[in-house]
Amino acid sequence: MARELYRTRRTVAKALGLKWGAYHLARPGNPIDQANHFVDFADPPPDDRVIYIQNGPQQNAAIPHFDGVRVPGYTYVEYVTGFVELYDLTADPYQLSSIAGKPSYAELEDRLAGLLRQVRDCHGDSCREPRFTPPG
Repeated sequence: MARELYRTRRTVAKALGLKWGAYHLARPGNPIDQANHFVDFADPPPDDRVIYIQNGPQQNAAIPHFDGVRVPGYTYVEYVTGFVELYDLTADPYQLSSIAGKPSYAELEDRLAGLLRQVRDCHGDSCREPRFTPPG
């Protein structure tokens, strides 16, 4: 997606009061790739932006409904089935091996789950408040 098209969609979506990112990620396709493109085009500061991602409710879909957050360095996703994925994008940029449930990532996983709860139900300007500083 071209940067100009992204900015046009962002402007229209904001005028309609849509959640940050929802207008971009609600389209068919690979939601992980869409989130990556969204981050690339949004040019967020390197240490604080939280982006809400979801695949939208679907009936009889091969991939169950999920939502999650993309933050600098990590992707965290919760499925309606209860399954959770967590990826360290520095160590695993293609998101092939989830680190969810590993004891060494428990604190980070809890923190990202809290951020997801916060952005899942936000409205308007409150959606801009969640921030994330990478561990370390």
